[in-house]
Amino acid sequence: MVINYIYASIVSSFTGLYLFFWIIGVVNFLKKRDLESFKLSGLMFCALALASGPVLIYSTETLSTRLTLYNYMALMNYGAILLYIDIITKRFKLSGWTLTLLKIGLCLIVIAIIGSLTACFLDRQDLIFIFSDQLPNNLFLIHAFEGAKLSPVVRPISLFGTILTILVNLWLLYRLYKQRLKGAELLIMAGIIVSLFAKANDFIMTSGIGYYLIPLGFLSYFFEIVYFQLNLADSNS
Repeated sequence: MVINYIYASIVSSFTGLYLFFWIIGVVNFLKKRDLESFKLSGLMFCALALASGPVLIYSTETLSTRLTLYNYMALMNYGAILLYIDIITKRFKLSGWTLTLLKIGLCLIVIAIIGSLTACFLDRQDLIFIFSDQLPNNLFLIHAFEGAKLSPVVRPISLFGTILTILVNLWLLYRLYKQRLKGAELLIMAGIIVSLFAKANDFIMTSGIGYYLIPLGFLSYFFEIVYFQLNLADSNS
């Protein structure tokens, strides 16, 4: 279908951009050898994985491999969130007990995903997914996962992770708004708003609402990475 080619073209373009940014990030880390540069290059790698993941899932033949890739993408997603929180809060000097609790919750989600990914590597997808002949009400999910759905045990964990992600974005948006950001720093605000939209879209899509909705997680950190690249260019000039 035309929509598949359009989506593949968009995702491929973002994959190329993230690959370029990641290479710059690695070069910067090799020059500076500091923890901040390492975290930033890690965030860019996670964004690269999120951008290339949907196309890999869509083009992979075996269902078991697609389900493993899905778990890998989830790990990259929450890894990116934790790195992003750490980078942003240190750069803009943000802290608070609410943030600490949210980070603990996200770490628990990461542990759960690692367990899920381990089950997939051990060919025990039945512990994570249920399989039926009933197809989801979404074009991408039909081609990617057929009749596979998260089990009743795993689904609440996924929902909890989505809620935590939205709460983190709202917390950051509120705290950064209070700082009255200006100039290129407004890219951070724009990125958080886009991230909220992308997370809501992906959750609605996986809930079976919206036949033509497509994964948009790869958009989550684009504006922030552009901001970091601008700062990197200024620091090297």
